[in-house]
Amino acid sequence: MSDMNDKVALITGASSGIGRATAELFAARGAKVVLAARREHELATLTSEIGSRGGRASFVVTDVAIARDVERMVVHAIETFGRLDYAVNNAGIEGKLAGITDLPEQEWDRVLDTNLKGTFLCLQYEARAMLAGGYGGAIVNVGSVNSFLGFPTGSAYVASKHGQIGLTTSVSAELAPQGIRVNLVCPGFIDTAMHHRARGSARSQRCGHLGHHISAPSNVGAEFRNQGDDQLAGASVSSSSARPNEGRYRPKFNSKSLRTP
Repeated sequence: MSDMNDKVALITGASSGIGRATAELFAARGAKVVLAARREHELATLTSEIGSRGGRASFVVTDVAIARDVERMVVHAIETFGRLDYAVNNAGIEGKLAGITDLPEQEWDRVLDTNLKGTFLCLQYEARAMLAGGYGGAIVNVGSVNSFLGFPTGSAYVASKHGQIGLTTSVSAELAPQGIRVNLVCPGFIDTAMHHRARGSARSQRCGHLGHHISAPSNVGAEFRNQGDDQLAGASVSSSSARPNEGRYRPKFNSKSLRTP
């Protein structure tokens, strides 16, 4: 993605953290960006900031767990900028950390609805728009080091992130022959509000699974640039900051990724 001029990128969870950093990076590289999240004030602020730097941005308040919201989000992107080239499905929640005997069913549903069903809905509507446009495209789903690794009290979050691997590889196999690349980026520990909430909750429950190596959100945003490689699809890619248990677990890049025509 060395030249993103005249390209359109849609980023969910864009109000903070990885999503915000990704939107800023894409805009700086010349893309028109559509920002989506639930918090309107933060979206409006970021849209204004990108505009003040000479970029082009628009926002739409979206709950990715609701199909009509996701449909409206993609329609907004097409109506505002005329096309959709890139999508980063970053929206997610950590949910309540609780043991399996104590986790409420409604909390399980809330986390899976946002993290897994939300990714499914985004893929569905984004793919429809890209196929209708005829330009091809690239979609990045945002997983986690917990897409590979479980931890005590994290069953809902971990299950949702594991599920993204199967979803991504299946959808990539469908869409790669049609010119749409789909990949999963799995960051390690990133300096975001979600990470600090989870770390605080883990401390309160005396869980020792969280490591000490924390990366900046902008580093993950930079990884998304690599997903524009025309020969990468269907990969589950872990960022170099993924070092739980003080480096004893090191996921590797998937070297057998599908290749687009």
